[in-house]
Amino acid sequence: MHLRILLYLTLAFSSALYAEMSEIYLKNRNRLSVKTVDLSGTKLKVEYFGNTLTIPSSEVLWLKVQGDHVVFTTDGSRLVGTSREAKSGEKGFLNFILKNGVRMDLEQTKIVRLLGLPQYEEEERKAREAAKNK
Repeated sequence: MHLRILLYLTLAFSSALYAEMSEIYLKNRNRLSVKTVDLSGTKLKVEYFGNTLTIPSSEVLWLKVQGDHVVFTTDGSRLVGTSREAKSGEKGFLNFILKNGVRMDLEQTKIVRLLGLPQYEEEERKAREAAKNK
């Protein structure tokens, strides 16, 4: 009986962890479930089972990021939101949903940088601290 309860708890916990992971869909048809995503220029840095992997962005077909992320676009915009899986017939490297509910299909060529909101806030805090210490 205790073993069965432990098994159910383990499955529930692992499912919850998996549900909070971002998905990277590669052109070779592989898919990676990753903890963090940081797209900058032509490189995608991801945290995969505790290791940091760098993947050329040219090898990525599309992304589904979990949780709030910040996207910097080529026109200078800064967008905050999350994403969802692309549905049949939809196009876009990143199907992004802004905080106000507006949906945007972003092509890879329009994205300058993509990173998690907590990472962005940490970078901003460090930049403010460095400027204050000058």
